[in-house]
Amino acid sequence: MGVVWLPNIFAKPQYDFVYSICSSYQCQDSYSISSSGNIVANKTSNDDFSSRYDNYELRYYNVKTGSSRALNDEEISRLKLDGNSKSPDGYEFVDQSTKNYTFLWQSKDSGMYLKKGLARKSVNLDSANHYTNPKLLGWVEK
Repeated sequence: MGVVWLPNIFAKPQYDFVYSICSSYQCQDSYSISSSGNIVANKTSNDDFSSRYDNYELRYYNVKTGSSRALNDEEISRLKLDGNSKSPDGYEFVDQSTKNYTFLWQSKDSGMYLKKGLARKSVNLDSANHYTNPKLLGWVEK
């Protein structure tokens, strides 16, 4: 017998998204979206030492397949993104961490979700060995 979490049944996001992750303790590189929807790297170099820690990676998440992959420079230059916090179909990219306590046990459920009202869909982001939480950069324009 299986238990179905109803909010997952109703969540049907339609827009893929791009997110960034950092694989070092200190990242000096950040990204933004231009008014035309292009991804722009905003480098700040305080000194040569800190520039060695610029280690952001941009990744593409496909909502249909539930998978993500690294983006190369050519793909980054071709993509057009919507930088709003909500996708055109109304979903938000959220971190929904919860802690559960019982008498002798504590567990923590953490994860990233696409959420619209009560409907939510867990997103499995390839962010192992990264020191920062994934950050939404934008929704891929269709």
